[in-house]
Order: sequence, then structure tokens, then C-alpha cells
Amino acid sequence: MFCSCLGKQAPSSENDSQEDSSEGFGPSKLGVRTTVDEPLSASQAIEVLQAGNRRFVQGDAKAGGFDQSARRALASHGQRPVATVIGCADSRCPVEQLFDARPGDIFVLRTAGNTCTHAEGSMVGSVEYSVAVLETKMILVLGHTGCGAIMGATKLFLERSAQKHIEATCQKDAQETTDQSTEGSESDKSRSTLLGLLDALVPVAEQACV
Repeated sequence: MFCSCLGKQAPSSENDSQEDSSEGFGPSKLGVRTTVDEPLSASQAIEVLQAGNRRFVQGDAKAGGFDQSARRALASHGQRPVATVIGCADSRCPVEQLFDARPGDIFVLRTAGNTCTHAEGSMVGSVEYSVAVLETKMILVLGHTGCGAIMGATKLFLERSAQKHIEATCQKDAQETTDQSTEGSESDKSRSTLLGLLDALVPVAEQACV
């Protein structure tokens, strides 16, 4: 359901598997991707991501081990990820595992619906950082089937306008009594935040429905 995320691949031969295992996420001078390594091009990045996803799909993941020397190299020399991946926060879609990646291999950003809904948000700022400072040459937006955030935004779009939802929630909050319990207040605040998230995702759902 969530595995083959980069398109269909031809069956790998034994030689292909050995090549993927040896190259991993591109050449690394210290056994892990650090700033002493050159950035990969976008085409190179997509190739290593496809290879990692193929290993994951085939149940032949290689990224299990991560020893002390690798951790020390990342701590001392910084990171040089091959790509930036914007994925969903869904617990069924662990980005690193999907691409058979280790720490330092990919720069991962996760949020419900795998979208950047606000230009001034931390997601966009993090993407800018990955491109300007970490020098990643490819940004991959990774969606998945059965996304609760997208389904919720689609339902919101189809049933009523998002603005009416937000206004109704604000009016309800304004009518709350001052002696309401802290627990109740936090619950209402959470619901308002969720509606705000779905509201921001409505344009995505609208494009899909048109």
C-alpha cells in the first residue's frame, strides 16, 4: 500500500542488489554522508532513492547498522543528505525506512497531508535551509494512499466552506464560560487547530476534485 512510491521498477538481478548495497546513498569518504562529500545531482538522488525503495519493497533492506564511527562522523563533519523529502506524518509511512536510508542520507520533513500550506511556515523555511545550506538538489513530495488529512480536507470542501467552519468554531469558543475546566479548554483548542489544518488543506482537495 505504501511501498512502491517511485514508480514501477524492473525486477532486480543479484548483481543489481550487490550494486545497490555497495553504493548505498552515494559515495561517502567517511562511510556516511557528511559535508566532506559532494552533493548529488537531482538525477543521482532519484536513482539512489529508487534503489533504496526497491530494496525496501523486496524485503532486502541494508540500512540497519549504524555504528559509533558513523555517529561521530555526522557529529563532527555535519550532514550532506542526497535529497529533501516532504512526507506525511502518518505512522505507516516512515520515510527513512521506505527508502532504506540511514541517518544523514535524506533530509526529512513530515506533516499531515505532506503539504506546505503557509509560505511563512517552518516547513518552507526548512526546505529553504536544506537547499541553501545542505545543498540538496532534489525536493521530493511523498504522498500515500488513504491519507486521513487529505480525506478530511476533501470532506470539508465537499460538505461546506472552510470559512464557515472556522467562524462557527470561533463563535463557539467565544461563548465558553470562564469556569470551564482546563482539560475542556485544551480539547476545544485542539479541535480548532485541527479545523485550521483542514482549512489550509482545502485548496489541495479542491484541485483534486475539479
